[in-house]
Amino acid sequence: CNRSLLITAYDTGTIRLDFESGVASVFTDSNSNALAVDETNKIAFIESTTNYGQKEIISINYGTDSQERTMNINGISDIDIYYMVADPYNKNLYFTIRNENLIGKVGYEGGDVIMISFPLNSPGAMAIDTNTETIYISFKTGIMCMDYNGRIIRPLATAPLMPYSIVLDTINEKLYW
Repeated sequence: CNRSLLITAYDTGTIRLDFESGVASVFTDSNSNALAVDETNKIAFIESTTNYGQKEIISINYGTDSQERTMNINGISDIDIYYMVADPYNKNLYFTIRNENLIGKVGYEGGDVIMISFPLNSPGAMAIDTNTETIYISFKTGIMCMDYNGRIIRPLATAPLMPYSIVLDTINEKLYW
């Protein structure tokens, strides 16, 4: 963000690499799994577990004021967020919940976590296409896509191993894993 790179590092926190100075520093010192960036609104979201076991999502406005705030989210304390994506137009975060095998969503302003899917087989990585309002999700045996309400549109691919990363190229209409 702002000529830097944020990297989540389990058991270390979130590391910020500043491209101008070349310096890497620990940005948050808690366990982090998930990171989502909304380039349109200049906001980064980091899932974090504090040293006291409290789970939270931190939003960082990396525009001109670089504000950081902990989102007030109901229902996040017992879930294991694995991957997050941001929808900059509807201002929602979507995330995979590993311990419950579900997909959840919450607005940028916080509030209640809404479960939008039926149980999936170990949901993992996600990608979002805001043009078609489609979410792509990897799971234990492949990749599927669903709409913003959690309705399965179609399975896309099967795989012998779970894809741990998904990248969507909307210009060439390709999905990479």
